Amino acid sequence: MPASLEALDVALNGTTLQLLGETITYTPFGGGALTLKALVDYGQADGVMAGVRAVQDEAAIEIAVSSVPTPSEADAIVLPRTGLTYAPKHWMRDASGLNWLMPLKRKVDLVMGGMVPGLL
Repeated sequence: MPASLEALDVALNGTTLQLLGETITYTPFGGGALTLKALVDYGQADGVMAGVRAVQDEAAIEIAVSSVPTPSEADAIVLPRTGLTYAPKHWMRDASGLNWLMPLKRKVDLVMGGMVPGLL
């Protein structure tokens, strides 16, 4: 008897992330950096406006629960297209239970004089 689609969820999920996902850097709070595949939604504001590069402050990712068992708002996520660091705003599992759906908020690291790295 052929396998049901539900029985193939784990294999299909991993293959989809590997083929369609972007490589991100995910650093759990207090841990080391992990290189993972994720589906990334950069939103609509990423691009060039009036000759100046505009970067959306918010984005979203979908990553395997097996890669990040316990997300935290203190985690740091670097997205390849922007090169900026984000943090999870919150997270929930998708309908399959295999992935985290994670809206992100840009982390702003203030340095000398209130300047923000990357925006100079």
